[in-house]
Amino acid sequence: MAKKRTERQKLIDRLDELWRIVDVQTQVCEVCETLPPELRFDYSKIDNHHIVGRGNKLLRWDTRNRARLCTGHHTLSSKNAQENQGGWFFNDFTDEDWMGTYRLEDKKYLMERRYQTKNWSIFELRELLSKMKEKLKNPDADEYSDSIVSFLS
Repeated sequence: MAKKRTERQKLIDRLDELWRIVDVQTQVCEVCETLPPELRFDYSKIDNHHIVGRGNKLLRWDTRNRARLCTGHHTLSSKNAQENQGGWFFNDFTDEDWMGTYRLEDKKYLMERRYQTKNWSIFELRELLSKMKEKLKNPDADEYSDSIVSFLS
């Protein structure tokens, strides 16, 4: 017999879905855009990558913690963000990585928050879902906030 999903799990699933699409500015790989044409991958599928792993509940649905990557730069090539070999994508000790070069403000923001924890209440999850839905309906409205943390402050 299938286990009944709780309201919390339903909210988390819906937030995960919306995080993938809210505030999406591009349908191309962010890394490929920074490379000369001959070094770009030719993948049409774009993945959403959690820069700080989705296990970090504070940053899980924060759009500053998302990179839009082709399948090659996300998981398939020898130089992919998922495994981050040699720290080329995100390196704790230098800003001479991809994030430091192309998204330095986001990197600083994520570095400040990556070890913070958050236990979302049902009320907070509902509020976040409501804000994300509103932003999806009206992308030009007030910022979804660069940080999901700020809406609770």
